[in-house]
Amino acid sequence: MYTCYKPTTPLQFEPLFSDRFREEGSGESKDPRYTTSWRRCLGDGIETVWVYRDADGNVASLAVWDHEFASLELLKKIEDAFGVEIVSEKDPRYWGYETGGQLKRALAAGALPPPLI
Repeated sequence: MYTCYKPTTPLQFEPLFSDRFREEGSGESKDPRYTTSWRRCLGDGIETVWVYRDADGNVASLAVWDHEFASLELLKKIEDAFGVEIVSEKDPRYWGYETGGQLKRALAAGALPPPLI
């Protein structure tokens, strides 16, 4: 099981895999079986986050596998290094709404949320 996250403002995909972010103690975990031009994995030695790219070169979403050690520190490092806020799929802003009430009304009216990844 995993939880999806995404930044509330645009975040470029490629800089996450740059030397600048590597200096923060994070880097790319490469596995050719799973890594593609639109899906890459960041790791910090303890946690991993799968990062998905949209057609514009921005981060579409970040997936963190749920387990007892998932402290989300790697997401916090991304927030701090790039000056963005990252929210989970449990937050209405993930789906493009400011409040839970707005999201509930949209769903009641038949709006389908976009896929998580």
